[in-house]
Amino acid sequence: MNSLLLDDYRGVLLGQYFVLDVRAEGEFETGSVPNSVNLPILNNDERAAVGITYKQQGPDAAYDKGMQLVSGSLKSKRVQSWRDVIHQNTKVVICCWRGGKRSEIAQEWLAESGIHAPRLAGGSKALRQYCLSVLEKLDHRNFVVVAGQTGTGKTLFLQQYKEAVDLEGLAQHRGSAFGRTGIEQPSPISFEARVASEILRTEQHSFTLLEDESRNIGRLAVPPALHAQMQIAPLIVLMKSLEERVSLTYHTYVKSQNGPELLDSLSKIRRRLGEERYQEVWRTMTDAIASDNKTLHCSWIEKLLSYYYDPQYDYQLSKKHERIRVRGDEATLKQYLEDQYCLNPK
Repeated sequence: MNSLLLDDYRGVLLGQYFVLDVRAEGEFETGSVPNSVNLPILNNDERAAVGITYKQQGPDAAYDKGMQLVSGSLKSKRVQSWRDVIHQNTKVVICCWRGGKRSEIAQEWLAESGIHAPRLAGGSKALRQYCLSVLEKLDHRNFVVVAGQTGTGKTLFLQQYKEAVDLEGLAQHRGSAFGRTGIEQPSPISFEARVASEILRTEQHSFTLLEDESRNIGRLAVPPALHAQMQIAPLIVLMKSLEERVSLTYHTYVKSQNGPELLDSLSKIRRRLGEERYQEVWRTMTDAIASDNKTLHCSWIEKLLSYYYDPQYDYQLSKKHERIRVRGDEATLKQYLEDQYCLNPK
């Protein structure tokens, strides 16, 4: 059997290889690397049937069961789908869970068709361990954290720098009760793979920019070692007027969400907002939704910033006062990053 192996996990995380993941759909959904596609050798039902045979009759019978389930035209169809991926991508590596039987068989079937592709040594399990090692060894990295009140456009500011890691973009969430993007968040394992990939991408730079985040972005947790480094990194604080922040919040958060989503998001902070203020914001939000009136939307946004987000931000920032290096508008922060860290926008 073809034994061509690849153990360049760093290269895989950096997207230098396209991953042909032959695990079942359910396994793939638990976590994957960004540059991958799922084309199972055994789908969920077939894998379950093989698993039952394994338990009842042992590995040889399970192997025979798998070969029986995926044979003839079905086998040809699956091999062709793999061939298509390999023809469309320059460097492809085959991956299953442990880099064992399934990726070996896929490799052998491809070889029979004239294509020789490596399989990932240790499979997704080994890649996962490498990913975790990247996220645990961050003491040598220099981070600079961009802070600022809600609506100052911290993410937009970060996106101007090649040295930045956009955690909210990787998490598909803007990091607040109103932070849903309309795209389902990745699984925790997939999120950590994305973060590890970005950590590796930016390690060539002397400093890496991050946005000030809490422990969780939506339902996903920032990797603990990274979050710990963010708690000791220098802070630069982006400032904008309340009017500017209301406008940016409207265009960033509100226009992309429908009425029920906005009301649901508001309900999540009902207790912390207080019943009287919650009812005040709720009434204005309901009127804004019913009339699709921008002015009314901006009214409840201003209330919410003033009543809830700004006091919360001011309290959190007061605990980080000694780490603040500069406060100001975009131009001020850009000049500071250039002078102090030799960082310039793209």
